[in-house]
Amino acid sequence: MVNQLTSVHGKLLSRQSLLTFHDQGREGVDRVERSYREIEATFLRGTDRQNQPLLFFIPSGEVWDSGYFDKLSDSHCVMPWRFVYPLGRSAPQLTPDGASTISDPDGVELFVWDCNRPTGLASKLRFHRDGGKIHFEYIPDSRATEFRSQDGITLGMMRHGDYMLADHDLPFSGPFGLTSFIIDFLLSPADLQVVDANGLRTGNFGGQLLAEIPGSHPCYLVKGMYLLPAATAMTRTITGTATGTYSYNSITPDGASILLQDVATQAGHQDVVAISADATQIRFTPAVAKTCSLTVARVINNQARALAISGVGGGPGNDVDITLSPELNVVRIGNRGATRNLTLKAVSVARGGQAVNRNLPTVAVPDANDLAITVTDWSTLDLQAMPVPFQ
Repeated sequence: MVNQLTSVHGKLLSRQSLLTFHDQGREGVDRVERSYREIEATFLRGTDRQNQPLLFFIPSGEVWDSGYFDKLSDSHCVMPWRFVYPLGRSAPQLTPDGASTISDPDGVELFVWDCNRPTGLASKLRFHRDGGKIHFEYIPDSRATEFRSQDGITLGMMRHGDYMLADHDLPFSGPFGLTSFIIDFLLSPADLQVVDANGLRTGNFGGQLLAEIPGSHPCYLVKGMYLLPAATAMTRTITGTATGTYSYNSITPDGASILLQDVATQAGHQDVVAISADATQIRFTPAVAKTCSLTVARVINNQARALAISGVGGGPGNDVDITLSPELNVVRIGNRGATRNLTLKAVSVARGGQAVNRNLPTVAVPDANDLAITVTDWSTLDLQAMPVPFQ
């Protein structure tokens, strides 16, 4: 298994590739014939290092459509090298302007080189007409069909010069790039819905991906991840889609992060997380009585600071209120309901230095008490944790 990114991954994740393939995917099944004719016309005019076509299997539809991200697992690239036409078919012809072709794709086979089967020469696409539209099926190395347009997969096309030889930019790069967003993502089974103070929505609502909040975006290649505007108070609703546990993550541009981990859920559970604009006020309201682990972190003056508290819990009417100082020197975690035994781990590391860790004994926090954590020195992890009654 490859666990590092390569230059090929960079091309796939670049701004140019993502925008090109998303625009082509929006054409749906119509893109099949368009890509077919673009490749055929290039072969008739003549290919070179710059204009050699590359063929991509990409999802049909919009990034907003339910199921779009699931189809990304079928994304793949092959290199066309030979058309084979039915016996008796007239030779293919260019349109008068030479931009496209006027031949019939029905019954044509397009042989391709597939990097997954580099020694095989039998991998091919077979085209056919159905309901007035040209469809395809992909048959790798004379085996069973792997991809079909009927499965919501269409054909994208990009030229070798544009894809492999030209410079590419990472998505959201530049002064308004990835580092200007809050990044929220879920490790499922759950869906994320985000609402701002004006009632505008971003996330998965009824199977439709929305991005109404100004400056918000769904992440094109990552299911359950959203880019959200910084310095904005928003409320997240985490809706369970199956029985299991989820992890909710939120990372801000200034180096703050929030993690709710190992939260039990089941289909229909709606847990609510409200976070202030500066991420110093957090309220977690589970659908039913639940416990989880909470991790909060900050980067302050090139020093990473983190506190992990396990056993945090609440339920309907027993919100978990969390208050942080901007430097993470003071943290208060409210407890309502039963006494909870909370355990605390702390870590700090300066850029280029060694990490410092400390585990504290379990602290029993009664009902209507905060777990109050104070850190007087992050370099040595001089800290205290004790219950403090609500005032």
